[in-house]
Amino acid sequence: MAKRKTPKAKPLNKSITKEQLEEVQGLIQKLRNLQTNVGDLETKKHSVLHAIAKTQEDFAEVNKMLEKIYGQVDIDINTGEIKEKENVEVNS
Repeated sequence: MAKRKTPKAKPLNKSITKEQLEEVQGLIQKLRNLQTNVGDLETKKHSVLHAIAKTQEDFAEVNKMLEKIYGQVDIDINTGEIKEKENVEVNS
Protein backbone atom coordinates (compact mmCIF):
# COMPACT_ATOMS: atom_id res chain seq x y z
CA MET A 1 0.00 0.00 0.00
CA ALA A 2 1.15 3.56 -0.77
CA LYS A 3 1.96 5.98 1.97
CA ARG A 4 -0.46 8.79 2.60
CA LYS A 5 0.83 12.08 1.09
CA THR A 6 -1.27 14.42 3.21
CA PRO A 7 -1.22 14.26 6.96
CA LYS A 8 -4.21 12.74 8.62
CA ALA A 9 -6.68 15.40 9.73
CA LYS A 10 -7.06 16.04 13.42
CA PRO A 11 -10.35 14.78 14.78
CA LEU A 12 -12.91 17.59 14.84
CA ASN A 13 -13.93 19.07 18.15
CA LYS A 14 -17.62 19.18 18.88
CA SER A 15 -17.51 22.99 19.25
CA ILE A 16 -15.23 25.96 18.86
CA THR A 17 -13.59 27.60 21.84
CA LYS A 18 -15.41 30.21 23.88
CA GLU A 19 -13.04 32.91 22.61
CA GLN A 20 -13.61 31.90 18.97
CA LEU A 21 -17.37 31.88 19.50
CA GLU A 22 -17.29 35.33 21.10
CA GLU A 23 -15.20 36.68 18.22
CA VAL A 24 -17.56 35.24 15.59
CA GLN A 25 -20.64 36.50 17.48
CA GLY A 26 -19.07 39.95 17.82
CA LEU A 27 -18.30 40.16 14.12
CA ILE A 28 -21.79 39.02 13.15
CA GLN A 29 -23.31 41.64 15.47
CA LYS A 30 -21.03 44.29 13.97
CA LEU A 31 -22.16 43.31 10.46
CA ARG A 32 -25.81 43.47 11.49
CA ASN A 33 -25.31 46.92 13.00
CA LEU A 34 -23.55 48.17 9.87
CA GLN A 35 -26.30 46.77 7.64
CA THR A 36 -28.91 48.47 9.81
CA ASN A 37 -26.96 51.73 9.50
CA VAL A 38 -26.96 51.39 5.71
CA GLY A 39 -30.73 50.86 5.77
CA ASP A 40 -31.20 53.94 7.96
CA LEU A 41 -29.02 56.02 5.64
CA GLU A 42 -30.94 54.84 2.57
CA THR A 43 -34.21 55.77 4.25
CA LYS A 44 -32.86 59.23 5.11
CA LYS A 45 -31.51 59.60 1.56
CA HIS A 46 -34.94 58.76 0.17
CA SER A 47 -36.58 61.38 2.40
CA VAL A 48 -34.00 64.02 1.46
CA LEU A 49 -34.48 63.33 -2.26
CA HIS A 50 -38.22 63.82 -1.84
CA ALA A 51 -37.60 67.06 0.05
CA ILE A 52 -35.33 68.28 -2.76
CA ALA A 53 -37.96 67.47 -5.38
CA LYS A 54 -40.66 69.27 -3.35
CA THR A 55 -38.43 72.32 -2.87
CA GLN A 56 -37.71 72.42 -6.61
CA GLU A 57 -41.47 72.32 -7.30
CA ASP A 58 -42.05 75.13 -4.79
CA PHE A 59 -39.26 77.18 -6.38
CA ALA A 60 -40.76 76.69 -9.85
CA GLU A 61 -44.14 77.94 -8.58
CA VAL A 62 -42.61 81.05 -6.97
CA ASN A 63 -40.54 81.66 -10.09
CA LYS A 64 -43.70 81.54 -12.26
CA MET A 65 -45.52 83.91 -9.91
CA LEU A 66 -42.63 86.40 -9.95
CA GLU A 67 -42.41 86.12 -13.72
CA LYS A 68 -46.13 86.98 -14.04
CA ILE A 69 -45.66 90.04 -11.83
CA TYR A 70 -42.28 91.33 -13.09
CA GLY A 71 -41.81 89.61 -16.43
CA GLN A 72 -38.64 87.86 -17.42
CA VAL A 73 -36.09 89.69 -15.31
CA ASP A 74 -33.02 88.86 -13.29
CA ILE A 75 -33.45 89.12 -9.54
CA ASP A 76 -30.45 89.49 -7.27
CA ILE A 77 -31.14 86.93 -4.53
CA ASN A 78 -29.03 88.87 -2.03
CA THR A 79 -30.68 92.26 -2.41
CA GLY A 80 -33.95 91.59 -4.26
CA GLU A 81 -32.92 94.11 -6.91
CA ILE A 82 -34.61 93.57 -10.25
CA LYS A 83 -32.64 94.02 -13.46
CA GLU A 84 -33.87 93.71 -16.98
CA LYS A 85 -32.47 90.68 -18.72
CA GLU A 86 -29.94 91.46 -21.38
CA ASN A 87 -31.10 90.60 -24.86
CA VAL A 88 -29.40 87.40 -25.82
CA GLU A 89 -29.52 86.35 -29.44
CA VAL A 90 -30.63 82.83 -30.02
CA ASN A 91 -29.42 81.20 -33.22
CA SER A 92 -32.30 79.33 -34.81
